Amino acid sequence: MIGKVNLTELIVLVPVILAGIIDFKTMKIPNYITFPFIIIALIYNIILGNFKIALISLAISFILGNLFFIIGGMGGGDVKLMIGIAIMLGYKEFFNILFIASIIGVLWGLSLIIRKYFKERTFNIKNLHYDIFFIKDFFKSSLFKRNKNDRVIIPFGTCLAIGTIIHYF
Repeated sequence: MIGKVNLTELIVLVPVILAGIIDFKTMKIPNYITFPFIIIALIYNIILGNFKIALISLAISFILGNLFFIIGGMGGGDVKLMIGIAIMLGYKEFFNILFIASIIGVLWGLSLIIRKYFKERTFNIKNLHYDIFFIKDFFKSSLFKRNKNDRVIIPFGTCLAIGTIIHYF
């Protein structure tokens, strides 16, 4: 509810929003935010008697996060932030937030890719017409050639922060 924020929401929103802002500006989420968040989330759930759910949530988010990290889709700070959110809220709410954050990330990434594509092209009707009807050439363009320096990188911690805010409000 807007206007009143309970303790759980406060414990989640403060570090998540702070991490999202820092990630947006620096593309890194510092450990001095994520580690205390994880520890506080564990202690909070022990006090409330939700330790079993917290451990299950920790395991699920740890496995998912590390899979994303291994394939290069997420940084270590993003993984630790995910773990903190999952421990604090439980795996059911965590999956909702992860789904929202993933949609935000996909839309953000697509917008950057499209912007980059049109920035590389000299815009004229002939090229636009050609690209629409010969979509295979669109995917052969330099935009889709894998170059480590050319990757589109999104601060997923920011997506998690926005997803968490949307989840609550």
